[in-house]
Amino acid sequence: MAKKKVTFPLVWEPSKYKSKRTVVNQLSRTSGEFYVKTVAQRLEEANHKSNQGLHDSIEDYYKNGTTFSLTDLPKHAKVKLKHILIDEDIQRELDKIHVMHIVQGFDPRRVNPCFAVKEPGEDIYHCTDGQHTIISLAKLAQAGLIDEVDESEWEDMEVDVLYVETADRSFAREHFAFINGVGKKKIDEYDNHKQRVLSYRLDGNQKQEYALAAEKQTICEDKNIFPIANSDSTNSGIPGTLTHMAIIKTMKPNVLEFIAKFHDTYWKSEVVDAGEMGISRLLYQKANTPTNTKEYTEFLDNLNAIIKTFFTNPEELRKTAQEAYAAYSKDVYGASKSVHETAALNIILKIYRKLGGEFPVPDLILSHTESGKDLYDYLPTAIKDKVKALG
Repeated sequence: MAKKKVTFPLVWEPSKYKSKRTVVNQLSRTSGEFYVKTVAQRLEEANHKSNQGLHDSIEDYYKNGTTFSLTDLPKHAKVKLKHILIDEDIQRELDKIHVMHIVQGFDPRRVNPCFAVKEPGEDIYHCTDGQHTIISLAKLAQAGLIDEVDESEWEDMEVDVLYVETADRSFAREHFAFINGVGKKKIDEYDNHKQRVLSYRLDGNQKQEYALAAEKQTICEDKNIFPIANSDSTNSGIPGTLTHMAIIKTMKPNVLEFIAKFHDTYWKSEVVDAGEMGISRLLYQKANTPTNTKEYTEFLDNLNAIIKTFFTNPEELRKTAQEAYAAYSKDVYGASKSVHETAALNIILKIYRKLGGEFPVPDLILSHTESGKDLYDYLPTAIKDKVKALG
């Protein structure tokens, strides 16, 4: 007699929520469609009334009678390499691998000036920023790869230097700290992605990394997912927005395609959560069966019904898994550890089994059961009681 199929006690029901806000997709462009703003327009943005710290600092300058002179701005000079010093008490240690990467992908059009402090009355410049660029240029000159420079006289090659003249060595230290801290805004991974995509879409640059970024952008857009910067206040919180750019940077397109479809099918009313991406990635990569079958789709329906019934959404599942894993790891290892990437999926797979799910799940269901402890047991009591009642 054939075994009777068990009816799963939960049914997936899509959310009916529809956002009133629409994503402004900065990367949806056609060739030649460039966005530009004048300095005046950007200043108007900086002058917004909400930027109170800016207005307060200007007010303080007024109160103290402080003004500034253009003559105190850094000066520009062409300086021979032999007159530039890398002060080890100021600069970081040389990163030889970074020099290698600069040389490997060298393009003279991308070279920035060296920043330095000049000793008064001396033809000596202490480099406060740009040592890796300087060393890379020196290597190319020494190797005879700079057309205008005799390799035997590479130290006489002149480079662009922006400098401040002062005898105060402490200023050099402050300058280094400022340039590499407050004075240098960290680049968001979205900005790198944006440049690659627009280089391909607007400029026709067919570089492999640009084509790949554009392909990933298209995969997202086709499933109503929109990569945005962490600082994008216009689009923040709109369903379908994705800020976890580092996650997709090294991801293969077929994996991203599954993740995008997963979100569009089950969680289109939510922003794309890192936990959701982790779960869907593992479901694709750890599947021991084709993921495009009716049976696998039913399996995904059941798993997402579990997330919705017991955790509301992937974000809450992620937070619950973090708390459970912290308690579990403390008992098992003697100290709370950062949540394991498989923890959230491990939890919902175990719930799936307890509710009678019969689809062959990935082996990772067997993990997180050490020293007589099981991660599942560290879930809130209310969730475990609800699972028991339904099972």
